[in-house]
Amino acid sequence: MVAHENITRRKLAELEVRLLNQTLEAKVQRRTQELEASRRALSRQNRELEARNDELSQFASIASHDLQEPLRILSLHADMLQVRYRGRQLDERADRSLGYIVGQAARARRLVQDILIMADITAAPVTVQLDLKTLLPDILETLRWPADQPLRCENLPPVQANPGQLRQLLTNLLGNALKFSAGRELDVTLSGTQEGDQVTFEVSDAGVGIAEEHAEQVFEMFRRLQNRTESGGNGIGLAVCRKVVERHGGRIWITGNDRGGTSVHFTLPAWTPDAESPPNSP
Repeated sequence: MVAHENITRRKLAELEVRLLNQTLEAKVQRRTQELEASRRALSRQNRELEARNDELSQFASIASHDLQEPLRILSLHADMLQVRYRGRQLDERADRSLGYIVGQAARARRLVQDILIMADITAAPVTVQLDLKTLLPDILETLRWPADQPLRCENLPPVQANPGQLRQLLTNLLGNALKFSAGRELDVTLSGTQEGDQVTFEVSDAGVGIAEEHAEQVFEMFRRLQNRTESGGNGIGLAVCRKVVERHGGRIWITGNDRGGTSVHFTLPAWTPDAESPPNSP
């Protein structure tokens, strides 16, 4: 007995599968090559971006340092003229003009110093175990905090952070609380709550407060809600705060509180015992 079977269709199907596999392998290989090329291009762009950021940071630092000296000399000589000739050789308009020069030179120097602070905030700060309470005595002394109206501290868990940048963050936030509480009762609280690997801090005051629609705008550089004569700042303090917090992988935001003032919230990575870092030395 002889049996015959037509396997043409099966052979054609096998050939079609083989061709499909070859096509798929070619597409996968081509796609892999494209992804690798994209990865190399992205890596190159990141390196270029980091180099440009470093160059801009160095430029800002050098330019700011170089600007401070002529501003200092301008302010010094204008002040000398104002003191030596006020009400004598110069008339009232000249005295007023000299006063403007002195005031604007001082403002420009503060602005240069603020730019230096922004330039000094590195992209990847060196972090250590940090207890915020260790930073507060120097900060409060620098701010000349009233001894009869002390800052209240409640539950401040340790964090993994850069001491210099955290000192700048707290100086700016507590300085704002002090400044915008002028003429009101100074009632400021610094508190923290740990949730998992993050600590949420709050600086709460009973000052003038911030309207909800402006809660995001105040973090923009040079954005001011009060005029300069009222607050005396350059509108860069909260921008520095946001940059510091974001460099630590956290976020910062503002809400109102039940005292009619402002509460600034920010998150930082919590310190864990297995973190590989040297002990903090404030």
